[in-house]
Amino acid sequence: MAYIYVKIHLMRYLKSQTWLLLLGFAFLTAETQASQPIFWKYKGEKVPVNHFLTTGGGFGALAYRDQLSSQRAFNGFSAGFFQSYELLTPRKLLVIDGMMQFGAVTDGSGWGGSSGASFTINNTAAYLFHVPFESSRLNWHVGPATQFYSMFRPNTSFGNGALGYDVLFGAGVRSRLEFPVTLRTKNERKWWIFKFRKTYDRTLRFGWEVDVPLVAFNARPPFVGVLDGVGNDPISTGVADFLANTKLRMLGGYFYMNSRFYAQYPFKNGNRLQMSYHWQGYQYNYQDQPVRTAAGALMFSYMFRIDANKDLR
Repeated sequence: MAYIYVKIHLMRYLKSQTWLLLLGFAFLTAETQASQPIFWKYKGEKVPVNHFLTTGGGFGALAYRDQLSSQRAFNGFSAGFFQSYELLTPRKLLVIDGMMQFGAVTDGSGWGGSSGASFTINNTAAYLFHVPFESSRLNWHVGPATQFYSMFRPNTSFGNGALGYDVLFGAGVRSRLEFPVTLRTKNERKWWIFKFRKTYDRTLRFGWEVDVPLVAFNARPPFVGVLDGVGNDPISTGVADFLANTKLRMLGGYFYMNSRFYAQYPFKNGNRLQMSYHWQGYQYNYQDQPVRTAAGALMFSYMFRIDANKDLR
């Protein structure tokens, strides 16, 4: 009988203190979640993503000096195309871009001089990580990247050296530094004696991007000229010459840098208008036949926003 009496009073006490138990459990849960690492706190949540597809074109200039074919320097004007794809998250940035330039070049000797053509292609794929700055508006992304660069220089006046080329397959780093500037636009409308004002904030962005391969395969024509050994089987002969004259070098055994300065103007629909200046330079010495090339171009591009999420930058 005493056991039943104690049990009834215990149940009544627990029932009256239920709200205290629930409050304590909620407080303990909140403390546990607050002490969890960020990785576990956001694990399973959908990460916001921005997608941009950029396409554009412009004009510039090409220059090179390839002592395998001539001691003279060649230069001329060029046209170009630029395309890129970007996938942006709050902490990471995936970029795949490419640019092509083509133009006519001369040795600058005037009448009776030599003239030819030049084609330049470069592609980069980079996976960048956001590096936060304390109390700064700068956005910095840096990470590993793979680079491809090539310049082809056909010139029939050089005989067996009528086709000069340089090809680079590299692995290195890319860095992007961006500075945002907020633009505030006020739209005012008047109806009778009433005035309506609406303010729009847009972000104008200035940036600098640079690629440097730390190790790379560099390919040059053979010393006697790329067309010297072409006979009954030009494809296999050309491939064999290409592989035989492709060497792996560390940074210092060559030089290559691809850089881009840009400014982006945003529209209300999320798209952007971009103006950029691209410059790339290459230097390499194979069998005591050095080559130097450079190309610069001013590009006007349109960036298509292909998502409906909030702007993450």
